[in-house]
Amino acid sequence: MVPGATIPQRKTRDERGLRCRKCNYDLAGLQHARCPECGTPTRAGRQFSDTIAEAPVGYLHRLAVVSVVLALAALGSTVSPLVGLVSLKIWPFAVGFLFACLWAGAVFVVTMPRQSAKLSPEVAASEWRRLRWFNRMCSLAWPMTFIGLGTWMSQVLAAVAAAAAVGAPTFTIPAWATVVLAASVLFLLVGLVGNVTLSVQVADLAEWANDTGLANRLRGSAWLLMFGVVAVLMGYRVAPNFGGFVALLGVIFGSLGGLSLLAGLGIFLFSCCQMATMSLWAVSNSRVSIERDQRMAEKMDREREFALRQRPNAPAPTIDESAFFEPPKPGGRPAPASAPISVPVSALAVDQPAPRGALPHGANELVIPARGPATPYELDESHQEPIR
Repeated sequence: MVPGATIPQRKTRDERGLRCRKCNYDLAGLQHARCPECGTPTRAGRQFSDTIAEAPVGYLHRLAVVSVVLALAALGSTVSPLVGLVSLKIWPFAVGFLFACLWAGAVFVVTMPRQSAKLSPEVAASEWRRLRWFNRMCSLAWPMTFIGLGTWMSQVLAAVAAAAAVGAPTFTIPAWATVVLAASVLFLLVGLVGNVTLSVQVADLAEWANDTGLANRLRGSAWLLMFGVVAVLMGYRVAPNFGGFVALLGVIFGSLGGLSLLAGLGIFLFSCCQMATMSLWAVSNSRVSIERDQRMAEKMDREREFALRQRPNAPAPTIDESAFFEPPKPGGRPAPASAPISVPVSALAVDQPAPRGALPHGANELVIPARGPATPYELDESHQEPIR
């Protein structure tokens, strides 16, 4: 490492110079939820009393791993059925089923209550309680989708083989296979809706890490997925029933919906990878903080041991504080000294406190200042209590 060089640190939202999106007011260092100039909300999410860097290291490792698993599972679940439909094979749907099960497990883990030293388990469990279970239930729709698609494809291939064996120009699919296909489409829609709500919940984790860019991308992917689902349904299922120009618009609208689905999926995959990087950064930052605290504690222990070794082995004579006062006046208590008195620190015993009113003078000397005339707050000689 180059001498004098500093380790680059990840910049927070405020250090990047965040500005109000309406009046361009500089919000650096501000912790308010609204711009103090125009009142516009400064961030789309909620405020947190802590950051993700304060979470346990084990939780951060788990979040990093599950973010990578989410990205891989989403990619595999998307590519597998496309390969199966193009190649007319069954095994891609089986692979897609495995990726879908992996996705459901990853969703279950990533939606667990967040962990923090400043957050009680009860409060963490109450956050997103309903949405957490909704996302978990919707994630189970993806394995059911691949089971239905694989079953339907097997019946199609069997019907094609049977028709080819007898030389028939057409083939017939069993009615129950058509019902299974319809159920698969329904499960597919449920899974897509679950992906939308999952993006919203995961965006909250990005807000916890003060990464508003990642949070906005996750919310953007949720909107793209939602628009894609609606556009595909309206374009390919509703519009053709009207025929003519409306059907043509439906095809165009459905195509835009398909592109929106692909764009939303791509942004979600990229965001998952970025969230994994964010979690690994938080792990590194947490380790640096722990090592710094350990070094500070070791330094304090060394200084304490050095101070104890500097004390004399034999106890010093105890100082009588009455020696710092002038002889008592007749019928009264000892009068305070009229001039400052210096006392060496070595004259004090190991456990003896410094005399009252003593002030440090240098490293090895205490000074008892002279006392002036009595004030109304001096102790009464008869009752030894402050005069009211």
